[in-house]
Parts: sequence; structure tokens; C-alpha cells
Amino acid sequence: MTAKQLTDKQWLDEMIIELRLRNVRGPAIGDAVAAVETHCAESGESASEAFGHPREYARALEFPAGQIAHTAPAQSVCLMSPIAIGLVGLYLVPGIVLALFTHEPVAVKWGDIATLALMAVVVVLLARVPGVLRAIMQRWINAALILGGGITLLTMTQVLLDVTAFRVPLWLAAVVCLVALAASVMRMRHTIDTEQDLIIDPRTRRPMNPAIARAASWIFVISAVGLGLLSAIPLWFAR
Repeated sequence: MTAKQLTDKQWLDEMIIELRLRNVRGPAIGDAVAAVETHCAESGESASEAFGHPREYARALEFPAGQIAHTAPAQSVCLMSPIAIGLVGLYLVPGIVLALFTHEPVAVKWGDIATLALMAVVVVLLARVPGVLRAIMQRWINAALILGGGITLLTMTQVLLDVTAFRVPLWLAAVVCLVALAASVMRMRHTIDTEQDLIIDPRTRRPMNPAIARAASWIFVISAVGLGLLSAIPLWFAR
């Protein structure tokens, strides 16, 4: 898609993505968005007509050092902890559902452990190596190859390591799952409230789309419910 084919909304979305990849702080991005919108409203031009390609325009913008975020390693761990905790709860769900039908202890497989480890590596790469996320966001073919390869690797891990590592009582697995999911929501809400870098509209001094960030804190709970239902349906009809 060329710059001329982009609507102003799409154009701004691409500009914001590029600025996020540059670690530009939210208020500064808000200023850049407001400047583009104001110019387009006054001139009658589209964003692509006035500023060209959004990613090239975003790369050309200069910002003071104070408007560029620098994430320390300890802060990265804090930001990633809700994801790690949520994944633990999520991966216990299928075993818990199976145990409810079979009345046996919950089996934790080596494939589950290896998958969690691989996903932790992926999260670290996305957080600490900007080039990986940039490659995914810039071209759909890169996203398809990287995400497709990742899903294939995780699936192979589950198949090849489909061996029980240890078993835990159903009640204990359920408690750990619930605690992990609840902790992921609370940690993510805390991170959103204290660490998130919202894009602020300088004209209204209000965040742009703040509800989306808060809704994301429930992602693992929603995924756990969906995964639980998918796991239970075939077991229910097999009875």
C-alpha cells in the first residue's frame, strides 16, 4: 500500500507504530499526531499528500533526549512479569479440565514446561531487541514467517515432549491457576496505571484510547475461559 492509498487514520496508525518503535514517549507522540491532524484540517490536504509516507516522516522527526524512553533491565522484568504469570495460569487450564473429567491428578508435561520457556525467550526478544518487533510490524510477510515459524516450533515442542514431568493434585493446580490469573490481572493493571506511556492529546490533555490498555489486563482470563471450553467440549461428548 502506497502513501496515497492510506486514509488519514491508517496513516496516523503507521506513524504511531514507527514512533513507538523509536521509543518516543506518549506525550511527544500525541504532539506529533495533533500537529498532523491540525495541518490536515486547516489545509484540506490528506496526511499522505502533506507529509508523504508515514514511516519515513516518523523517522525524520527529531525529539529531545527527554522525550525518548530508556527502559532499564529491571523495568523490563517488571513489565514482562504479568505475561509470564498469566502464561503459567493459562497452561494449567487444559490439564485441570482433563482432571475434572478423569478424577486423576493434573499432569504437567515436559512440553508445557518447554513451551513456557520458549515463550519467555520470545517475550525477552521482543522487549530487548527492537529489530525483531520492527521486522514483524513493518512487513506482513515477515510477520507471517516469524509468527508461523513460532507456532510451528511450539506445536512441535508439545508433540515431541508429550511426556509427563510430574503430577499435582487437582485442588492445588486449580489454586495455582486461579492465583496466577488473578495476579496477572492485578500486575497488569498496576503496570498500566504506573508504567504505561499513554499518548496524550495536547489539545484536550486526555489520553487517546485509554480503555484499550485497561481491557488488555483481562486477556489471560478471557483466554483461559476460551481454552477451558475448547478443552471441555470434546471430553463432554466423549463421555
